Amino acid sequence: MDDVRDKMIGFGDDEEEIIEEIGINRKPTIPSLRQRNSQLNALESMHHNEEQEKMDEIRSVLKDRRKGKAKKGVAFDAEMVPSGGSGDGLRKRGGGLLSSSSGATGGEDGQETFGDSYMVVEFSEEASSESVQWIIDKIRGKKVDGGAELLVRKEPLTKETQSLVLHISATQMKFLEIADDMGFMKRSKTGIIRNFNVACLDDFFYDENMALEDILTPADRQIIIKYALENIRAAEHEHHIPGTKIQLYHGQSIIQAAQHKEIITNFYSLHCKPRLRKLRHVWIKPTKHQPIDEIRDYFGESVGMYFSFLGFYTYALVVPTVLGLLQMVLSEETETVPF
Repeated sequence: MDDVRDKMIGFGDDEEEIIEEIGINRKPTIPSLRQRNSQLNALESMHHNEEQEKMDEIRSVLKDRRKGKAKKGVAFDAEMVPSGGSGDGLRKRGGGLLSSSSGATGGEDGQETFGDSYMVVEFSEEASSESVQWIIDKIRGKKVDGGAELLVRKEPLTKETQSLVLHISATQMKFLEIADDMGFMKRSKTGIIRNFNVACLDDFFYDENMALEDILTPADRQIIIKYALENIRAAEHEHHIPGTKIQLYHGQSIIQAAQHKEIITNFYSLHCKPRLRKLRHVWIKPTKHQPIDEIRDYFGESVGMYFSFLGFYTYALVVPTVLGLLQMVLSEETETVPF
């Protein structure tokens, strides 16, 4: 019996050597639910720590560049930095958000990493909890799982309405990654507007006083969040929104489908009241030029271009207005023209 046992042990050792020599992958064991949750929590913690280390490294390089320790025009390593309109519905940036609901890339309470809220998603009161939770998981989920990796916070329910209201934001690194993915156009240090490339981040510091957070304006961040939300698309195996009969096809925008079927009732960006107050203080003075750069940074390129043209058009009308007044005053005979 001992001889048989020794032979079996020897055969097991030979099998291990053969498997290693051939390179056959071992059949994975199925982890328990508790082990899976523990692994997911560990991965999220590692992802957050790695992202924070990358941001600290970027800031360190920028700090050295401004002090003259780093060579001017040095491009960031691709391993250091991974590649990749406001309207009538704008509302006041609200407070009183719950910190218990954080994003997939945020910390445990989301208090330190959430930052400003750039987009609001309101769900219908009739929306099922299953469909709402599935959409939230898509917003917070990992990119490899079809998610957007955004940060989510929830407003407390009020007596006036029982609809769920979510505030959406992202980490600084995620903003840069999405801007790179969508081919965002930004001004470079040479004055040329070109596609934003996070691997060449140093090229987009056209002002020595710029900080890392100044590369993307508030209007840019709203556009990026809106793009990321609308780019959450149904996978090949996802044929409907859970808890509903809404059919999905492969590649369809989940947020747009939920809006069309009125699961999501409102989807809008937010105003920042302190920034608006500061902008108004320098804008409404008639003796000064319009702060076009500040208007563009806050409202976006199209609104900034509109007010720039409006200012030019107003100045252009000064000369014909003066000539018309002179003609009216100096004219000897006044004739009434019937209309």
